[in-house]
Amino acid sequence: MPFVIGETVTVGAVFGDGRVNPKWFVWRGEKYPVDGVTYTWRNQDGRDTIHHFAVLACGNLYELCYRERRMNWFLASVEVEGG
Repeated sequence: MPFVIGETVTVGAVFGDGRVNPKWFVWRGEKYPVDGVTYTWRNQDGRDTIHHFAVLACGNLYELCYRERRMNWFLASVEVEGG
């Protein structure tokens, strides 16, 4: 069961070929390298498009989100291994 987070995070990502590829993120002062992106999707929040990335990092599954209009990232949830 995922834990809802909803906190702003800093993300290092590569933008190119019409795609976004997160490489690492900093949450609560700790840097997490992204081991892989398992799924991506997007949805609309009014006029803003939100890009969702299910990423593996340090054995856990995180949902990183990028808001196009605001150009910011947030951590939506985390699913802890064995949790």
